Amino acid sequence: MGKQMHGQSAVEYVITYGWMVIAIVALMAVLFAIGVFNPQNWLAGSNEAVGLSTFSFYDYTIRADGYTTIAMKSESAYQLNVTAIEINGANLTGVSPSTPITFNPGQTRSVTGTSNVRGNSGDSIYNMRILIYFTVSGGGSHTDSGTLRGKIS
Repeated sequence: MGKQMHGQSAVEYVITYGWMVIAIVALMAVLFAIGVFNPQNWLAGSNEAVGLSTFSFYDYTIRADGYTTIAMKSESAYQLNVTAIEINGANLTGVSPSTPITFNPGQTRSVTGTSNVRGNSGDSIYNMRILIYFTVSGGGSHTDSGTLRGKIS
């Protein structure tokens, strides 16, 4: 009799855990179906740059052909000279105004150029690194880095 009870107990455990596994799989399927695990659903409604400390971005756009416009502001109390802007591992080319771009304390400027980012309109930009190389007037060279999120326009 003891062996029968052991077998019955084991079957009960298997059935209980089986229902639990089925419930977890069903829950995961529902979460996938509603898009919880899709990073595109986590993107902001507008393009944003996060993680920068010396500069802030009001907006940026990257077109499908790589043409990039950045509306940026100096958050420094000192005059800065931007010497290069790197997006996705490559410097912007054809930068306007030409480098070095001088920023007075609190000044906002629009910078344009061509990046190596290509895609179709509406494609996601997710955790793309941006580096801004600059010098402080009368000081040394520095780098401000952050992350771009949004969509190609």
